[in-house]
Amino acid sequence: MDKLSQRILAISLSIMGLLLCTTLFISTVSPSHASNSLITNPPPAAETGRILMDYTSIHVPSEDKTYYEVLVWDSVTGISKLYYFNYDSKMFVKYGDNVQLPRNPLD
Repeated sequence: MDKLSQRILAISLSIMGLLLCTTLFISTVSPSHASNSLITNPPPAAETGRILMDYTSIHVPSEDKTYYEVLVWDSVTGISKLYYFNYDSKMFVKYGDNVQLPRNPLD
């Protein structure tokens, strides 16, 4: 084999080796997926009754903290209140009036 053929062969084998290593690396690394069990299997909701609640939580990784909120409403009058969990008092506290839904939110 002449020098040019040896160089082409060496470059080709190097590229194939890199592709093989990359492919093996990608196939062995498992992707990280967030659990969507709450989305696909939501807890049963109360569809009857006068006073209803909807609970939600969100985790903020940059703060390493989870925030909890509860929306409570009267199904007859439509009046609702939004609460958040206060870590200092260890209880749910009503948000201020500027955060609450209007009395007739669909109007």
